[in-house]
Amino acid sequence: MPRYAAIDIGSNSIRMEAAEVVPGEPPRILASEREVTRLGESVFRTGAVSDEALKATAGVLARMAALYRKLEVVGVRAVATSAIRDTKNQQEFLSRATDAAGAPVEIISGREEARLIYLGVESTWAQTGRRTLVIDIGGGSAEIIGARTAGSAMPTRSLWERCACARTSSKTTRPRRYNCTRCTSTSGPNFIRRWNGWGTRDGTA
Repeated sequence: MPRYAAIDIGSNSIRMEAAEVVPGEPPRILASEREVTRLGESVFRTGAVSDEALKATAGVLARMAALYRKLEVVGVRAVATSAIRDTKNQQEFLSRATDAAGAPVEIISGREEARLIYLGVESTWAQTGRRTLVIDIGGGSAEIIGARTAGSAMPTRSLWERCACARTSSKTTRPRRYNCTRCTSTSGPNFIRRWNGWGTRDGTA
């Protein structure tokens, strides 16, 4: 059966999973790794990924790549999220990360991040015939995803990407525009009101 690997380059940590895919069955996890890198710390403080963070990230990706190469995966998807969406040195980061991972690293939008989060939750917690709400609070952004039935996510919304508290955690830099309260008190309730309105508009529960 074919084997695949996925890499999530987040603002706080990098995750990798490799799995064997069997049609009609949940993926069989062959390897799972997570390492805290604090990649977003320099981005949220200075606007760019620091040289130190670049080296650390490349080292982590190279170790993960060695692991999934041993498993002879046939495909790898590597994505970068909030911190790299914001950084000024995106191209330098992508070049070094791609070399280390041995596979193209792509920067995904908040909407695509939310879609992938939902698919991951659904793969282990399917709620067929029910409306579900998934909330993911990351190191640089938060996503809320509503779904009408398993396998059919509603248009997703990524919360304003300068809202996660990791962006205000520096003891040496005073927080500027990164306001969790403003984010969660406006975007979240507005989204949930729309989600709750499905039942009244189309007759679904």
